[in-house]
Amino acid sequence: MSGFFVIAVIVAVGAFAGWSNLMGPQARFVLNRLTYFLAGPCLVFVSLIESDLALVLSANFAVAALAALLTTSLAALLSLIFLKQDLPHAVISSVSASMVNSANMGFPIAAYVLGDVALALPVALWQMAVFTPLFQSVLHSAVAGQRPSVRALAGTIIANPMIIASAAGLAVLGFDLHLPAFIVEPIDVIAGISIPGMLLAFGMSLTASKPFSKEAGHRADILLATALKLLAMPLIVWALARWAFGLAGTELYAAVVLAALPTAQNVYVAAARYEVGEEMTRDIALFTSVGTMIALMVIASLFGA
Repeated sequence: MSGFFVIAVIVAVGAFAGWSNLMGPQARFVLNRLTYFLAGPCLVFVSLIESDLALVLSANFAVAALAALLTTSLAALLSLIFLKQDLPHAVISSVSASMVNSANMGFPIAAYVLGDVALALPVALWQMAVFTPLFQSVLHSAVAGQRPSVRALAGTIIANPMIIASAAGLAVLGFDLHLPAFIVEPIDVIAGISIPGMLLAFGMSLTASKPFSKEAGHRADILLATALKLLAMPLIVWALARWAFGLAGTELYAAVVLAALPTAQNVYVAAARYEVGEEMTRDIALFTSVGTMIALMVIASLFGA
């Protein structure tokens, strides 16, 4: 409840700023670009260099990766075949169904519910180091109308600050480099803007249009992604962790709890950056944020029993 309350307050402040036009008409645009091009990459970099490389090779990391890829693939197939979405919208909606809010929700939940912040690191590392660069590369190619290729991927990597930050962070971590404080501290300060900036921009977006509006034409997409995120993904994680990797006890419980977290805010940031499914992604994040409370109580009761 503490983690949810902190997030709700920041989103509410953003909604008030948007409703009152306190920061001008370009505020949301500026915040989105600030978090995407500057603060977000800094957060990825400092989070990686302060982590343990052994976590990347852990069973929880493998479970998070396989579950995300399976859920994304299932969501993409359903979106393309049954909902007849175009490719860019299918990419952004399928990722909305599988990328969890591992930073500003995962860490508080790990601390207050699971009792150990480190339990959230494998999921966060998977998403920052691999999943986020991968989906943004695919989204970039889909929006540009390009066929995925090594050349297109290389061009996206060069132009994408999140991918560059992930590569730099993994290099520092892998080679066990120790950067001096005067280099890390300013990056860490800028990284501190990322999470509140994302949440404020998300709150501002709530005043731009009516959530779950019929006119937007994305109700089926929102309901599908929400169901997959809160129901299918925790079940997939439980099956993989229990039967494929033999996890039990706290590790199994942590994996399922983290899988039931709401859609990550950086999916909305990417949608706003590429101007694809922005309202849809915002509503999925909103619906999953509300539904997560119910999902976590159900999971806690089942594991408690």
